[in-house]
Order: sequence, then structure tokens, then C-alpha cells
Amino acid sequence: MRKVIILLAVMFTVFTACEKSTTSIPLMPSPIETITTRIDVGGYALHTQTRGQGKHTIVFEAGAGDDSSVWTDSGIFEEMAKDNQVIIYNRAGYTLSDAATNDVPRDINQLAKELNEVITQLAKSDKVILVGHSLGGPIIRAYTRDYPEKITGLFFVDPSHEDVENAADLQEMEDELIPYLTSIGQLGLVKELEQLTENYEIMINLPELPAIPVSVMTSTKLGDDYDETAEYKAAWLAAHATLEEGTSDFFHFATDEFGHAIHVEDPVLVIEHLKKLVDFLNN
Repeated sequence: MRKVIILLAVMFTVFTACEKSTTSIPLMPSPIETITTRIDVGGYALHTQTRGQGKHTIVFEAGAGDDSSVWTDSGIFEEMAKDNQVIIYNRAGYTLSDAATNDVPRDINQLAKELNEVITQLAKSDKVILVGHSLGGPIIRAYTRDYPEKITGLFFVDPSHEDVENAADLQEMEDELIPYLTSIGQLGLVKELEQLTENYEIMINLPELPAIPVSVMTSTKLGDDYDETAEYKAAWLAAHATLEEGTSDFFHFATDEFGHAIHVEDPVLVIEHLKKLVDFLNN
């Protein structure tokens, strides 16, 4: 089976220890307070953290299997809070957040609704910059479809994309991973993986992005442990390039030095390009 990019995120998180980057931002003592709160999203609550202030509010959406610690442990959360309000949270069923009620599907449409509750209750700015990694990419695209008036910019970190996925592979992934993940108690991730084929149908119908600035970071590095090919990575790069359609300004950076979790392997690089987007929005 050709591995799709969501599987890379799942395997990275669940089956291996995340490698700490040698270029991580030093976590020095800071006078800026981090405010922790729980946000009710309809009968269950999500754990959130807010930090900093400024003209922009930046909201981070993690990939499948990841909680908000990928943004804090790397130093990205603290660094971007120096000049902006930043918000991170854990989706339902992940660390410190409640599990969703059984009657609530965990597809990207629902995840976008819950993201909106977080933004509505915590964001100080009328419009936000959304950052999405892997599955977080389709989530923020679905959010932008539903709430375009609340977005000032988008930043994608190696996002999942429908052009390099198909329903058969996603169904096979569900069948392979869900029994094991259920057995080890990864219930938040299981509920999301149960919606992979549904998400694919949603993704192929997502409209082009609105006329706002968009930045995309793409990994073209071949994974040592996966059956990736140069042709697959070329298709991956091309799929990300299609996100330009409809945008007012588009910035696309590709790296063959880092894998799918660019923000974990080299957070400094991600911070550099995220700050470039913020600076562009300021000018």
C-alpha cells in the first residue's frame, strides 16, 4: 500500500519517540504569562493555552495523533507569543481534553466547528492566522470555508491533501491501525481515524481558498521507513502548489532536509517562515 501522509503523522507520534531538534528555541524564563483554560464545545471541554498579545492572533492546529505539546516543546508557541497572541489547544480525546460524546462524528467539519468555539471564546483579534500541520491542514481549510470572514492568513506545515490520497488506501489504514490504537487507549486518535474516508469526501469538495495571503511548507524528503518514491514526493509538492488557487498572495517553501514533522525537526525554520507571513500582513 502506498503510504499516505496522515499515516506518517500517526506512525511518527504513536510508534516512535519524537526527535528533539538541535535548533529548538531555548525555553528561557519569560515574564509573559500562559493562560490555561477549558472551553466547552457542546457537552465536553477542550484544554487550551493562550499566551502573548499583539495585532495578530495565531491559532495552531496539530496533526493526527499530536497534541499541543508539539508547539510548546519546540519553542514555537513561546517565540511567536513575543509579538502576537497565540492559542493552542488539544482536540477532543487528546491530553487533558474531554472525549467527545459518542454521537458526535470526528470529521473535519466537526473539528472546524470546535476550532471556531476556541477562536470565538479566546481570540482578541477579529481575524486570525491559522497554522495547520498534516491533518490540521484540511481542518483549517474547512474552517476557512465556513468562516472566511474570520481569517487574515493561513500557514500550512506539510498538510494532508486529497490529490495524493484515495478512499481505498484510507480504508485500509483504518482497518490496520484502529484495532491497535484502541488497545493502547489512543481513543481521541481512533475517533479521528474512523473518519478518514469521510474526510476524503469532504476534502475533494473543499472550495479554493479565499483571496488572502497563504504560506505552505512542503517536505520533499524521502522517508527511510516508508515506501515513498521521488514521484510520490513530486506529486505531494504539486498538490500543495494547488493551494495557491484563489489566494491573493502565495508563498511556497520546500525542504528535502526534514520530514513530515518539519515543526518538530527544525522549529527555527518554521518560525522564520511564519514570521515572514506575519511581517507581510503588517506591511
